[in-house]
Amino acid sequence: MATGAALDGLRSTDPGTANFDFGNPTGEGEPSVIPSSMPSVMPSSIPSGLNLTPTGGAKEPPLPPAGPQMRVVVVIGPTKTASTHEKHFLASHVSYLRRQNWTWPHSPTTPRKPGGWNDFRDLPHLLQGRWKNYDALRQLEWYRQEFVRVQKSGTDLVLGSEHFMALRDDVPAIEQFVAMMPPRSSVTAAVNYRRPRALHVKSLYKQHVNMQVVRETRPFSTWLCDTDIRRIISPGHAAAWLAGGSDVAMVDMEATYAGGGDVVDVLLCDVLGTKCTHSKPDGVPRKDITHRDHALTAEFDIEDEAVFARIETLLLRADCHYAKYLAKAQREGRFRMYPQSNFFQICNTMKSIEEDELRRQIQLIPELGCSNTHKTD
Repeated sequence: MATGAALDGLRSTDPGTANFDFGNPTGEGEPSVIPSSMPSVMPSSIPSGLNLTPTGGAKEPPLPPAGPQMRVVVVIGPTKTASTHEKHFLASHVSYLRRQNWTWPHSPTTPRKPGGWNDFRDLPHLLQGRWKNYDALRQLEWYRQEFVRVQKSGTDLVLGSEHFMALRDDVPAIEQFVAMMPPRSSVTAAVNYRRPRALHVKSLYKQHVNMQVVRETRPFSTWLCDTDIRRIISPGHAAAWLAGGSDVAMVDMEATYAGGGDVVDVLLCDVLGTKCTHSKPDGVPRKDITHRDHALTAEFDIEDEAVFARIETLLLRADCHYAKYLAKAQREGRFRMYPQSNFFQICNTMKSIEEDELRRQIQLIPELGCSNTHKTD
């Protein structure tokens, strides 16, 4: 995984990182059509002074050098972590957000009103320069002007798209996102962390089976042998955004639900800091917080719980590959976990593995039959 020089400390010839001493740090989804890896082709920041006014058009007045201090929270997922549920809530409660001094911004498709829940899906790809026949610089400048508009209104900014998870392997694009914010802005990426880990894999397969564009038809075992599941390693997303200059708030979904809450509760009360009572947002009906539109289903050709227990352990070990990096960021005040989580305590007892080793170990599980069609050496 090419995630920039800032993550070089995570790469080691020894995949094991057992006996970490972390002390005691405190702390369903839209269809995904994102390739497993993305090139790092864009500059680290938008060039200043770009004149994107059409020929003959009136020039915009120069932007002020700095506006009020503005917090920026970007909800990035990853996939199958209830991030679509979060974005549906945010986009449908813009008046509530405004009362709490937050703005869900306009979008290029809705330039005079707040965007829809999925209207910002183009922004990550613009940052990566994926669309060769698209006026990316003009669109990026549109977003920059919109972010300035929000700052001048005196509110903080929250937006999101599951497509931001495409930036996991593209730290320069994350740096560009941070750099395009107005002066006196601070950026926090909201990352959800789903456990049990094996259930996250099952949920991802269900999503693929139920996709409307390219429906998955292979059995689960074959799909898992062929699929790069790095996209669901939430600590890896957190590490990439930290390397790109953002702060990170990671929501432990298992701890959230065990405490009778919802990810939207944590996003609003802990990450955004809205007015709450007993960790529940004030002035919002509970049905708006807890509503789910659908539950996906799929058949599984593997039913042996021992297989899923092994997958669970392997994914946890891959998560823990980033534990030292995240613990350091937490001590620096750049990383938070909500609510109280045992993530670091688990990693303190576990030998970590890098993500390439994760895939190799999954392909070595005999019951999956990967060795019939894959080389594992």
